[in-house]
Amino acid sequence: MLIKDIVKGVNHKLSGEMLSYRELIPHLDSAIDDINQQLNTDYPVFSELPDNTVTYDCIPDRYIRSCVIVGAAYYFYMTDEEGSMATNGFQATYAQNLFYMLRDYIHCVPDKYKACDYQGTVPLDISPGSNIKFGCLAGFNACTAIDDDFPSPVAVRSTPASDEGE
Repeated sequence: MLIKDIVKGVNHKLSGEMLSYRELIPHLDSAIDDINQQLNTDYPVFSELPDNTVTYDCIPDRYIRSCVIVGAAYYFYMTDEEGSMATNGFQATYAQNLFYMLRDYIHCVPDKYKACDYQGTVPLDISPGSNIKFGCLAGFNACTAIDDDFPSPVAVRSTPASDEGE
């Protein structure tokens, strides 16, 4: 998406504000930081882009519209004392849109933007013949597994480790 269209979209969400791209960079960066945290990705923030960058095409346009633009408007209103009443509405919409992005896009993130660490996940070999036993353990609300070589309960990912290209 063209950066000028992103700026135009944020200003529209801000009820016709006329903020420049430079003024919006901290708020756009905060939205990208949230996406990176939520999806365990390394999308570049706007402040890291070269000065002559015209487009931001790392993320599909639908998520730029629903997460980046809404998130930037939310972060602007958080810092603007006049926008305190609007913050709650943007916060709920933004959180919901981040959830939808996580749900619908997590498995479509290009490899070049995936973070190199798993941040709390453990890749398991769940192929036939592996030593993993599935079941529910007292005190755990998620599906858990016990591997004979790794006896602590771990969360199970929905795809076999061999599908991850490792």
